Amino acid sequence: MLPRAVHTARLTLRTPQDDDAVWIAREIARPEVHQMLTSPPRPYGVSDAKAWLATATVMPGTFVIIASDPVGVIAVERGPDGNELGYWLRTDAWGRGFMTEAGSVVVADWFAATNDDLLSGYLIANARSAGVLAKLGFQNEAPMMRYSRYFDREVEFQAMRLTKKRWCAIGEST
Repeated sequence: MLPRAVHTARLTLRTPQDDDAVWIAREIARPEVHQMLTSPPRPYGVSDAKAWLATATVMPGTFVIIASDPVGVIAVERGPDGNELGYWLRTDAWGRGFMTEAGSVVVADWFAATNDDLLSGYLIANARSAGVLAKLGFQNEAPMMRYSRYFDREVEFQAMRLTKKRWCAIGEST
């Protein structure tokens, strides 16, 4: 299990803190971010961020991603179908490789601790997230519909899976 703070070449991953509520609420409330997430309520405010932080601060596997300042969140959480990797970034952090860098650390830690598959996925319209998951080695499963609180309806979701065998093979080839 990762310590409370991990440093990569460009990032620090640290456990969430209560004082993260304001920036998390501000960034998730941006339509460009919020519409790519299925679970946050709409509208999303500081009270929602505080409610999430009340559980996230005690969940191992949940990290705030920091470049020069906080840019996003990544977590492995128990989902309806198994353990799921979830994440989001501020819009000004998109396209800079931060999520692939952070994801590599979290996925490596996951497979160091277990042989269980790791699930994830993305809304079909989210090409950036598709790219991150592909770089991490996730493979497509059957597409499905998933309820989005942002749109208040079912949306098309591409489910993905990463096995320990595939993760290890990717690590050996790099």
